Amino acid sequence: MPDSLVGGFSPDYAHRLQGALDDAARGQLSYVHKTAGTLFPLITGFTFLLVFGTWVKGKVLRRVSFAVVVVFAIVRLWGNIAVDSALAPGADAGAAVLASVLVVAGWVLLFAILLGAGAAVLAARRRRTTPERASGA
Repeated sequence: MPDSLVGGFSPDYAHRLQGALDDAARGQLSYVHKTAGTLFPLITGFTFLLVFGTWVKGKVLRRVSFAVVVVFAIVRLWGNIAVDSALAPGADAGAAVLASVLVVAGWVLLFAILLGAGAAVLAARRRRTTPERASGA
């Protein structure tokens, strides 16, 4: 499915998939976007807001992290709508390009969030185990 293509997809791919899907299949994909496709970015977003709020101490860096998480959720939700539109009968190449760009952006933002969260946790652990703190100074 288009959402799982990390590198995006071409308008030709969307057109071929559009022809392969009947109304029932498009309805099922739309249902997945309305359920799991909505829950995933929201739950992921809230989870990483908590992670960054807990582990990132710098005010500016925390706000930047929060902004990336919010943009991720918006892009993924918008991407769900765009994919459904790109696979609708009569959709043009522009709809497929928009959907592809949003899918790729969603993946890039997710990877950035995961890397940022890992870095935040490692930095916080490193701060706790510095020699000055370990020796009680």
